[in-house]
Amino acid sequence: MTYLHQVVGANVRRARRQLGYTQAFVAEQCNVSAGHISEIEHGNKFPSARLFEQLAHVLSMQPYELLQEYGPVSSAGGREPPSVLSDALKQNLISSIDEVVRDYFAR
Repeated sequence: MTYLHQVVGANVRRARRQLGYTQAFVAEQCNVSAGHISEIEHGNKFPSARLFEQLAHVLSMQPYELLQEYGPVSSAGGREPPSVLSDALKQNLISSIDEVVRDYFAR
């Protein structure tokens, strides 16, 4: 098991859990066994290029995000994946625009 195997496995597991997916569901979507997904998540196997792309798609990620080390995700200073940060930024932007529009039409 290499460091890269561990990073990819942790990212697959984290994303799958955040989406509420089971290993069986991800496996079905990727046409592999749940055992194979488990082996990837534990860092014992590395996905093929085809499976790598499928995993990213099923987990609503960009393929490069599976290779990034995020560290532990926690509310106490942990780093969030870029996709989570992007979603938060979008929500803040939408809220700000809504506020400006409401203020403009309230005049």
